[in-house]
Amino acid sequence: MRSSQESLDWYKKINDLWQANNFPIRFRSRQEMAEKVDFNIAKQVWRKAFKQEYREFKGKLIFGETSGNRYTSSEKNFNDLLVWINTSKGWSDLVHDLGHTIHYFKYRCSTKERPHNANHATIEWRITQLVFDGGYIDKSRKALQIHAQRSLMKKNVIHTNFTKIFKRIQNLEKRKKQYETNLKTIDTKLKALNKKFMDYKRKYSDHELSATHVKKTLKPRKPYKSAKQHCLELAEQYSYLNVWKEDVQISEGETRILVWRNDQEYQNELDLEYGNFIDNWSEARCKAVRLVDQYEKILKRKGEK
Repeated sequence: MRSSQESLDWYKKINDLWQANNFPIRFRSRQEMAEKVDFNIAKQVWRKAFKQEYREFKGKLIFGETSGNRYTSSEKNFNDLLVWINTSKGWSDLVHDLGHTIHYFKYRCSTKERPHNANHATIEWRITQLVFDGGYIDKSRKALQIHAQRSLMKKNVIHTNFTKIFKRIQNLEKRKKQYETNLKTIDTKLKALNKKFMDYKRKYSDHELSATHVKKTLKPRKPYKSAKQHCLELAEQYSYLNVWKEDVQISEGETRILVWRNDQEYQNELDLEYGNFIDNWSEARCKAVRLVDQYEKILKRKGEK
């Protein structure tokens, strides 16, 4: 597939930049070994490049590492992107394949444009500049050096076992301290309970302390008095209070009651004329109690004068 002159010019700039920094370029017989890329640093470059070049991407980048002759590849998984990075092919291959991935999902999916066009070339150029400006190559070398040093070392079993013993001692000392605190709390509560125990022994007899059941002391129930009965008793007790109930029912279940005092005879005649009756004994009792209280207060004020 032929590329435009513009894209070829950009690719030449990219290759010159890699060669100027002593890195092998793509599509050339490699006499020198490509510099391995640290996997964690490679993931940082991918995330930074996506944030810079493809802000519309809202999913997650999920990474895996591969090696050998395999290409760095990617696969869409719903909104996320699964990426397998070949860290053994060097920086130029990593940047080139990263540029293709961004170019594909940003442009080619919608525009169907060619893979090695000017858009891809400029994306790869900016990512290359990002790698050098961000110092990711030096970070990768330091990380690989640390990994290499660690690979020459083996775990010190003596230190591991000693640390386990020391931590175990610390945990036991902590538990011992907690148990001692708990014992003090238990002693305090035990003293208080012993005091209550002795008070009970002094206050109650052996029979009271040993009997599991005792007879109930039933309180006498107050005699029940209905509202009607209470209302009629008030009328008998106070001669000035009148309670009248119509015997004839106008309709089924209807109750017609009048409650008045002798000094309210005129008001009672009006209630009888206009049918202002009380329809239940509970309200009649309340009115009777209220009329008695009012009359007693009137008598008390007259007596004070």
